Amino acid sequence: MDMGTSIAPMRAQDRIAMLDSLRGLAILFILFMNIPFMADFGSLNFQDPRLLGWSVADKWAFGAT
Repeated sequence: MDMGTSIAPMRAQDRIAMLDSLRGLAILFILFMNIPFMADFGSLNFQDPRLLGWSVADKWAFGAT
């Protein structure tokens, strides 16, 4: 399984600072988007389907179950 390369940390001068910053921002935005669902504020509307709004098809489907 030796492919002639070894696994080692990258040197500081080989890293791209802008790319690291964008990755950090992406992770931060993922955290911000998930905070309401982790705190159970956003999922309160999903517990009762009637709070989301009704169409005629929704009424028929909910009544049939």
